[in-house]
Amino acid sequence: MRSGNGGRLPLFDGQLRLDVLTVFKACLADAMKASPLSRAQIAERMNEALRREGLSPNITEDTLNKWGAPSDSSHHPTIRQLPFLLHALEDASPLNVILSPFNSRVAGPYEETLIREGLAREQEARAKREAKEARMERERLERERRR
Repeated sequence: MRSGNGGRLPLFDGQLRLDVLTVFKACLADAMKASPLSRAQIAERMNEALRREGLSPNITEDTLNKWGAPSDSSHHPTIRQLPFLLHALEDASPLNVILSPFNSRVAGPYEETLIREGLAREQEARAKREAKEARMERERLERERRR
């Protein structure tokens, strides 16, 4: 993912909006609203996963309410808590907000399948092109041989 301009990515050359916290928190709120689980159930799922990992289970419904309030910039999940929240929600889409300044997105199983299919089609087209070139070279050599 490096470029030829001293190792910097071209997307860092312009004016970017890197402060995505407000939009990220709005996306978290939307993901929590879209979840079939209540915020209390989301907190419990997070706490269960934290316990399994040997970490302190201290997520409450109030914590989730603060995390989902875009106007409150002082409360948000830590980098350690975020995977547990997304796991509990079964939704990684909030990560797209974090990746958006870099023109990137989370690729799930569907997108990965599309990428693999595209790569396979490219490989197939390249193989056909090479086979055609080889056939044309073989035919040229056969013509020369007959002379």
